[in-house]
Formats: sequence, C-alpha cells, structure tokens
Amino acid sequence: MLKLKMYAAALAVTCISGPLVLQGCSEGQSNDVTAQGTVPLEKIIVGIPESTVKQSILTFVPDTSANAGSGGKTQYLSREKNANGGQYIVQCKDGTVFQVSTLFTGTPLSKDTAESELKKLLPKDAPAQSKVEEQTGKQIYYYGDNYVGEVILLPATKGAAPLVSQVTVTNNPSAAKAATEGEKATKNQ
Repeated sequence: MLKLKMYAAALAVTCISGPLVLQGCSEGQSNDVTAQGTVPLEKIIVGIPESTVKQSILTFVPDTSANAGSGGKTQYLSREKNANGGQYIVQCKDGTVFQVSTLFTGTPLSKDTAESELKKLLPKDAPAQSKVEEQTGKQIYYYGDNYVGEVILLPATKGAAPLVSQVTVTNNPSAAKAATEGEKATKNQ
C-alpha cells in the first residue's frame, strides 16, 4: 500500500511538473530565465530577446503607466535593484530589447562607477567607445554606429565631483528616437 501511494505521488509530480519543464525548453525562450521566472539583472543588456524580460515575471513587471507603450514599444521595470542600487527600465520593440536604463534614486553614483555600469548594459560584441559628447547635465557615449550610452549627471555642488542618477544604453538609436518622439507627442496631447 505504501509503495502504491509513493507511486501515485511520483506520478502526480511528473504530471504537474512535466509540462513546466517542457515549457522551459521551448523554442524562442532564453536559457537565462529560471523555471521560477527570474533572471539575474546582469544578464539584461540591449539586443536580447524581449521574451527574456517578459518571462522573468518575478524579476520584471510590465510598466502600465500612460507613456510606457507609446511609439509601439513595451516597457518593463525591475522589481529588484542591482548591487549599486539601480532599478532597471527595459524598453522593447519588435521582440527585442532596444534600450536599458538604470535609475539610481537612492544614492547617486560616482562618474567612474556610472561608466562601468553603462558598459555592463552593452553586448559583449559592441564596438569600442568611439566618441564622447559633453552636454548640459549629461554625457553621451558612442560605441560605433549602433550603440549610444547616456549618463545623467546631478547638479554639482561647488568643489564636489559630479554624481550620476541614471545610466542608459540604446541599440539602434533611430528606433529609440522614434519611441521617444511618440512619448513626447503623447505628453503634448
């Protein structure tokens, strides 16, 4: 009788978990997403499939704010923060992550740490940094023709080093520009 109960329990577990295991291996899904619906934040970079973020239901949540879907994009917010206290804002279009921002609302970062954070958001095959532009309140970093990084600086106090509140990397800047213009048009209506 005990063997029969153990067999029935094993069969029940197999019937319940079997489809979950098969679902985790289906085509188009990222191997970085665990069966529990999590993904390490360091795996989130521009150019990965949107499915990686979408399936990470414990790590990310869809942004339901009014402008999150403007310009045909989908936006996700991380539920947790990275080691430096940054929350991820991930923007996707046509099934691909085209922009990742890390927002530091608690303690701002030093410029050096921010530049390191920016590089973590780039794919490994991204070209070397080709140009830097200094603009009021931000620095723009170019990596070839396809990747643009932006570091948002907080207003500096006299004699203090500049601090950073946000780091953003965009793949295919024209797609990001179109999405941003759609967002601006929505705000102006």
